[in-house]
Amino acid sequence: MTYLLPLPADKRCCDEMLSLAIDQVDYYSVEFVDGHWETNYSGQEPQDGPDSVRLFCSQCGNYYEVPEELA
Repeated sequence: MTYLLPLPADKRCCDEMLSLAIDQVDYYSVEFVDGHWETNYSGQEPQDGPDSVRLFCSQCGNYYEVPEELA
């Protein structure tokens, strides 16, 4: 589990641009055909949870709570 920090008052971390991270699961159908594995993309499902949507600073690696206007 990732622990989210409150967003700093100036809405910045050490990098001026933060990334919005949203977790999802990609599904692939898998089949063993003629001696090898074949995969086909089946779809994706968003993940729910307290840390599944967060802001990320690529310089320091901190995760921040997402403001309501982005959630």
